[in-house]
Amino acid sequence: IPWDHNLSLNGSPGVTGSGPPGRGEGLSLTMNEVPASWPLIRYLADDPVYFAAYRRHLGTFYRDVLTESAMLSLLDRYRALITPFVIGPDGEQPSYSFLPNTVAFVNANANLRKHVLARRSLLAGFLP
Repeated sequence: IPWDHNLSLNGSPGVTGSGPPGRGEGLSLTMNEVPASWPLIRYLADDPVYFAAYRRHLGTFYRDVLTESAMLSLLDRYRALITPFVIGPDGEQPSYSFLPNTVAFVNANANLRKHVLARRSLLAGFLP
């Protein structure tokens, strides 16, 4: 049951979690930090059959969706799509934007690319 997809690229709790969930980053890949007060996730993570299926799904995602070429191409396509509406003469206006300057937009794209590759590397280290 997917939820909180807005956190899928937020933070990096790693393969194993270091603290309680819900502090602005997604769950770790092992979900070891999930407390009993989150019974559905805890039950699924503790069940060997479900956890094996979870790992298989992550493997499929890693091989078929989160490929370096596909992800970087997607980021390039969306950056090109929104750039004219973010920076330049037709871009966001200072009083109506959270973007401090053009450099911040360019840097954010570079940082997002690095983060996607780091997440892919993290997933590679978790999969058998």
